[in-house]
Amino acid sequence: MADAAFKVNKKGTLKSVVRPPSATVNPGDDVVIHNKTTKDIWVRMPGGLFVGEPDPFVYVVPASDKKDKKLVDPVPAPALGAHDFQIFVLETFSFATGSSDPEFIIE
Repeated sequence: MADAAFKVNKKGTLKSVVRPPSATVNPGDDVVIHNKTTKDIWVRMPGGLFVGEPDPFVYVVPASDKKDKKLVDPVPAPALGAHDFQIFVLETFSFATGSSDPEFIIE
């Protein structure tokens, strides 16, 4: 297993970053979001890839906390590949980016 851990930090007053911008995972792995800011963040994930989440969904990661979501196993073959997601940071009132929107790649 190669769980993916994404860390969200404030950069300046109006910008937030997520590191790494991309990670590779396998079916059944966890995608973990670490909130390193002082306010909640909202995470929007694609549907049909996570246990118990058939539709796109949003969840909250409280300030200075982390949450993980488990990928389904097996992942349907058409869903293999790259999936971007969004992280909205309340502290900066902006979306966190790396070099673009964060993504995870299912192999």
